[in-house]
Amino acid sequence: EESIVNFENSSLHNVNFGIASKDKSLVTAENIIITNAKTAGLAAYQKKNTFGPAEIITTNESISQTDIKFMVQLGSKVISNGNEIKQVSFNAKSLYD
Repeated sequence: EESIVNFENSSLHNVNFGIASKDKSLVTAENIIITNAKTAGLAAYQKKNTFGPAEIITTNESISQTDIKFMVQLGSKVISNGNEIKQVSFNAKSLYD
């Protein structure tokens, strides 16, 4: 919660989430390759009501072999390679069932 994470030059393969940011956290990533993410390539959401929405900003990111590339809850934000990704409504707690 309320974390700030920066990373670069990374490859993420056969993972549940490529990058997930939740509960008022900010993740910035540069030169990232995500392959075969089972739930989503990039996910930003609020799980706990006591915190706020989350944010992910990527530069030079590639997502492949992943059915759901982006999962951005209403109020949260993902900027992927300079493009803001559309937000959708979903219950983040359902990701943990």
